[in-house]
Amino acid sequence: MNTDFLLIICVGTVYTTMLGLLSPTVPLAASTLGATTALVGLIASARAIIQSGLRMPMGESADRFGWELFYGVSFILGLASGVTFFIGMVSKQVLLFIPAQILWGLTAASFRVTEPAYISEMGSESERPQLLGRYLTITGIGQLIGPPIAGWLIDHISYEAVFMVFTCLAIAGFFSTLPLLKTNRKKQSQEFTEVVHRERNGILESYSKGFDIFRTKRNVLLATFGSFLMTLCFSVGVSFHPLFLRGIGLVSFEIGILLAVRDISAILSRLLTAKIMGLIGNRFNMFLGITCISVGIMITPTITDPLIAIIPLFLAGFGFGIIYPSLISLVAVDTKREERGLAMGVFGTGLATGFGIGSIIFGIIADIFSSLDIAFILSGLSSLFGLFLILCYLFIKRDLKFPS
Repeated sequence: MNTDFLLIICVGTVYTTMLGLLSPTVPLAASTLGATTALVGLIASARAIIQSGLRMPMGESADRFGWELFYGVSFILGLASGVTFFIGMVSKQVLLFIPAQILWGLTAASFRVTEPAYISEMGSESERPQLLGRYLTITGIGQLIGPPIAGWLIDHISYEAVFMVFTCLAIAGFFSTLPLLKTNRKKQSQEFTEVVHRERNGILESYSKGFDIFRTKRNVLLATFGSFLMTLCFSVGVSFHPLFLRGIGLVSFEIGILLAVRDISAILSRLLTAKIMGLIGNRFNMFLGITCISVGIMITPTITDPLIAIIPLFLAGFGFGIIYPSLISLVAVDTKREERGLAMGVFGTGLATGFGIGSIIFGIIADIFSSLDIAFILSGLSSLFGLFLILCYLFIKRDLKFPS
């Protein structure tokens, strides 16, 4: 492994640990402060809504000003998010969780357009899936340890303690980006620099360019729709699994352990994906991943025993681990270097839009019917129906080829 790759693994692990800390904490803390299921969904979706609007211009800006810079910016925004969460919890003002989540959404938008674009430059086309799989597997450790740590802190200290640790990690993350910033992309060719600086555009033009990429590059289109369907369903698990698990009698630490199981299965599936992606193809992995997530989410309401709750969480995590590196590879293989940040922004818009819609719509449905069960079932069915539409589209275009 070269030095840059080791550095971004460290940076990525800090980010995923922060993500893991918030996973059980935000919905449980919001519920503790009296939020309804719909409000919990709205809070969860706030980060996704802001991402869906800004991923493309952020991707284009990262292409222009340097991917390293956006790594640092993301942790500054994360610091602001942690402070806002802490103030909301101390003052018992659950509505402050919404701006905190918006700041966290800006963090994710900045980080997630930079991360895959940067990594995709570190290997040849044939090496990218394995490199991405390796990176996501190692950095996935953060999401593995984050939920149990958060659960233990909630049970034995307080919700505020989780947000304090989160804030400290944001500070550590910022300083870990400084060596990357100092390199200033010395490997970046003069030709690429000239191309990027000739393409200085405003926000509106970045949307136009992003739409052109979406419209003209079929693999980007497939990856974007695939990411939308993935998070449409997965958002229900992220937003409401902690509430469901608390409802069947688990304490916060036990909830954190079960959420970690979801992340363990994602790591295992990424290891598998890195080995077989070249054989069965990115598209097949997309269909397999969405199916696993949908089935895992839909069977959640049948669970009454905490031990059996491992099964739907494992399935959902396994599906997510399969699909995410495959979708990134689909985007990378179909785009030029100078447009890759923007293309990742298009892809990220699909991710964020699916998460935002899923959290809000299914949260409202759960409130209307006074049941989380129907939210889990409908979200899974919606994603499977969307997968059927993608198959129909590929059939019409005579493009049902695997692997791809």
